[in-house]
Amino acid sequence: MNESVKISWSMVGEQLQQDWRSLGHRERQEFSRLRHILPWLADPEIGSDSDFVDDVQWPRPTSMIEESIGLAAIPVVMNQLRQLSSASDAAVLPLRWTIRSQHHTGVPDPIVQVAEQIRERFRDDPDTASRMGEQSLNEFHLEWSAEGWGNVDFHDVVISAESAAAGLMIGLASAIERVPVKATFIASGALSDQSSDGSRTQTWKAEGIQRKCRHALAIGFERFALPADAITRFDQTAESEKQKSPSDSSDDISLLRLPLESIKPETGVWQSLASLRVLAGSPPDLDSSIDERVAWYHSLASSNTVETYYADYLLGDVADCLRKRIASFGTISPIGSVCGVYSHAVGLLPLFVAVHRPQKLLVLIGQDVPQAKRDQFDKQVRNVSKEIEIDFHDVSSDDPIGSIENVVINMDRTQPVVLEALSGYRDWSLGMVLAAQPGDLIVNWRSETKAHSRRAEPFSLMPTVWQADAQGHLQRIKPDRPVANA
Repeated sequence: MNESVKISWSMVGEQLQQDWRSLGHRERQEFSRLRHILPWLADPEIGSDSDFVDDVQWPRPTSMIEESIGLAAIPVVMNQLRQLSSASDAAVLPLRWTIRSQHHTGVPDPIVQVAEQIRERFRDDPDTASRMGEQSLNEFHLEWSAEGWGNVDFHDVVISAESAAAGLMIGLASAIERVPVKATFIASGALSDQSSDGSRTQTWKAEGIQRKCRHALAIGFERFALPADAITRFDQTAESEKQKSPSDSSDDISLLRLPLESIKPETGVWQSLASLRVLAGSPPDLDSSIDERVAWYHSLASSNTVETYYADYLLGDVADCLRKRIASFGTISPIGSVCGVYSHAVGLLPLFVAVHRPQKLLVLIGQDVPQAKRDQFDKQVRNVSKEIEIDFHDVSSDDPIGSIENVVINMDRTQPVVLEALSGYRDWSLGMVLAAQPGDLIVNWRSETKAHSRRAEPFSLMPTVWQADAQGHLQRIKPDRPVANA
């Protein structure tokens, strides 16, 4: 298409008004003329029709943008789309903050209005000036970010743009600090004022979140920043889309999501964006700060990806931290054996192996846990301690407490034994504790749980320790100094 010809909403609407399923080869050529625009707005099912895609040379939307500074992909619900046969029930508008004299004239007016409100939020934050350097906040304006969008004119499109605030805020932060945003990152959320004790806090609310997320997932977005109360709905939507297209499962594509944090007057805009800047960029590695790595860990949606990332980038530091906390109760070294319950919680027993460094690990495990899971667990533990001896004890379903008591009583006690009593497995942990022999240490860990990910905060684990006396009675051990926080 001639780059000098403006692409208006009416031109796009004429194409989407046609039912793509009924178009012949020649008619599809009209779709091809707008192949860089329509995929952002059209029914994602079109992409599953290989003949249609070949005819119109239809690219995947996220392949039309590159990781760059200032990116702001804006998911929207447009009422105009509902009457169009080939349209989706939501759309994504590809934008970018950049240095230019004014906003691109084709950006929808309602989005421009929200962008100016976001600019003022940054201007009101005293931390912005120190981050700007010699640049001026007034230099940044919006333009289209995707290939082929240079002459798109949607300025008069009627759109509810309040939820564009999240994406525009993160994009402007990226432009100011010159931190690139991944092409597959997207955010949605509208700011809402709340007053408490005379202090005004801005929280985030969701609008049409399921429709927006369903469309964004279908066209290739993988990283989402959303209001906290929308995370569960996102997970449900992602799981539903996974069932429709098993080949695009979230274990193959690492879906990430984090909640948008409230903006408080005393902390300002920048602190609320700290974890999101990690999500928008590259995965943090061992050289990154602990806060960045923890934020990434909580953002991961795939359980397999969570376990791998935790083992590679967090477990070592968490183990060092917990070892210092255990040392507050006096040093018992070396530990001969650790006994614990097999858990689906991320990396718990491998973590305790890293903390105690035992020679043997006795794993109490359900008879229904398949061999593949056992092999995976064995590999996780041996990544922490290659020489450790691992023994799985299948707990009898007929008499679980008796089964556990018997095997714990007969553990090798030529060196000290630690019984890891997990609070989530009360019956089995009780069986362990009842079987404690004189000198055994019993350790229970308390932790805080992150609401949106429903995972323990890695560094929040705090120990309570008991020791069995000569009569087998448990005596609580008090730390000889305050339990270390780091």
